[in-house]
Amino acid sequence: MALGAVVRAEQEAAKRGLAIELAVADMRRVAEVFAGHHFDVVWPATTRSPHLLSDAEILQALGQFHTLLRPGGGCLLSVRDYAEMEVAGPQIVPHGVREEGGRRYVIYQVWDFEGPFCDVALHLTEDSGGAVSRTKTFRWRVYRVTVARLLQLMAQAGFSRVHRIDGKYFQPVVVGTRPG
Repeated sequence: MALGAVVRAEQEAAKRGLAIELAVADMRRVAEVFAGHHFDVVWPATTRSPHLLSDAEILQALGQFHTLLRPGGGCLLSVRDYAEMEVAGPQIVPHGVREEGGRRYVIYQVWDFEGPFCDVALHLTEDSGGAVSRTKTFRWRVYRVTVARLLQLMAQAGFSRVHRIDGKYFQPVVVGTRPG
C-alpha cells in the first residue's frame, strides 16, 4: 500500500509540474533513508504513530524526525486522542459508503480494546448488485497513545515549543520545533 501511495503522489506531483523526492521508510529508521538531507517540516503519514506499539518505539521515531530537521524546523503528528474515547466492548466505526464503477463499497472498522492496545479490523464490502457481496478484512493493532503522552515524548526527543492544535484538521495535531 505504501508503494502505491508513492506512485500516486509522484503522478499528482507530475500533473502539477512539481519535482519532489519520495521514499517509503520505517519511521524508526527514516534518518538512514534520508541520510544527509535536512527538512523544514516532517509530517509522517496521518495517524501512523499509534502503529508503533510502545513509548520506546515512538520515541525512537521522534528522534529520527528530530535528526532530519533543520534547526527551527517543525514536526507535525496527527493522531486520535485516545484519552477522549470510550474504551468499552467492541465498537463499530463507520467510514461511509462509496460508489465507483457501478459498485458500492461499504466501509467500517470494528475496534476491540485490550489494555493500552486496540485491535482494528477494517471491513470493505463490495456490492455489485448481485445476490452475494464480497467483504475483505484488514487487521492491525494500535497503541492507544494519548496526545498528552505524545507531547511528553516529543519534548523528551528534544523538540521545543511542543503543543497541541485542535480544530484545524479532523483530529488533533501535535507540533514541535527543533531548537535553532
